Amino acid sequence: MLIASELVKLGYQPVFALSDEGQPAREVTEDGITLVRIARTRTVKGLGYPMATSALLRAMKQADADIYYQRSAGMVTGLTAMCCRLMKRKFISSVASNLDLGANVAG
Repeated sequence: MLIASELVKLGYQPVFALSDEGQPAREVTEDGITLVRIARTRTVKGLGYPMATSALLRAMKQADADIYYQRSAGMVTGLTAMCCRLMKRKFISSVASNLDLGANVAG
């Protein structure tokens, strides 16, 4: 939210894609940040990955951003990068810690 709030101050229009928890399909916060939901997909054994990909791609197309920023580790990072490649859009991936990189760092 801090990054998005600063981007609004610079004249950008950030959009967050969020898991569908019953909120409206699209809304704009008082801070000027647009929220779009990613519809829940039913998991069909053996088809979870394609179904999740199509839901994410639909949300990203709805956001219609020039640049997509995603922060966390896991499958969503790869899916977001793949969707950006399909849409010919820029992608920024951010990591929160060495654990996001799968690094085993001794203390």
